[in-house]
Amino acid sequence: MLREAGYIPMSGQIVDASLVAAPRQRNTNAEKADIKAGRIPEHWRDKPAKLSHKDRDARWTLKFTKAKPQADGTIPAMDLAIPAFGYKNHISIDRRFRLIRCWKTTDASAHDGARLREGLLDRSNTGSNVWADTAYRSAANEHFMERHGFVSKVHHKKPPHRDMPIRTRRSNAGKIRHPLPGRACLRRSEIAHGIVRAHRWHPKGRYEDRPRQPRLQYPAPPLPRAHHNRLNPPMKDTSPLRTAENPEISQSGQLPLRMIIPK
Repeated sequence: MLREAGYIPMSGQIVDASLVAAPRQRNTNAEKADIKAGRIPEHWRDKPAKLSHKDRDARWTLKFTKAKPQADGTIPAMDLAIPAFGYKNHISIDRRFRLIRCWKTTDASAHDGARLREGLLDRSNTGSNVWADTAYRSAANEHFMERHGFVSKVHHKKPPHRDMPIRTRRSNAGKIRHPLPGRACLRRSEIAHGIVRAHRWHPKGRYEDRPRQPRLQYPAPPLPRAHHNRLNPPMKDTSPLRTAENPEISQSGQLPLRMIIPK
């Protein structure tokens, strides 16, 4: 249907994966062993209601994130490992229209890089470049893409316990220039009129979570401000008073409406 509408896959493709959380299960060790072996625990077979509430396909995994610097400026040696339970969505989009062309779902424990060789690449794309992060960098994937006519633009990994070489850093910065609008990526400094300026992303708008990414729901309207406090003193009453000079003013302090009929 996308081809019939004129959206031909072109300009290469981008591959990535995302975690989808599922309700956590409270199972015993024996039940976990049966689930991993592909069996149904015996005392679940006689309870269809309980069996319908058990997710036997989701798995646990660890999501590693970089540790943030502390107050004194030092960075912890250990990264953060966050456990997650659920599934993984593996998608491949075309770089021109940002439309999903190939899609695969696995449990959360499945490795991202191994899914690249399981039909995740679109061979009908007019471009041969493939962009991905370091999770897809392996000798098997490089050989697979070279054998099927794809050009690898996958980021190189940082050597363990060493700084990343300058040539590797420049190679990563030159591979991904505009992967997706609003997403951060490595870019070289821009040179304008002989002045070297660091690249700056456009700031996010009022109704955007990220630049060029609108929110799913508008924020709630602000609450009314309090009038009787120190920061917001009560407003002075400037309405006209009812005096003998203005007898037409009502008790509410407003002039009555009059209808003017042209002659």
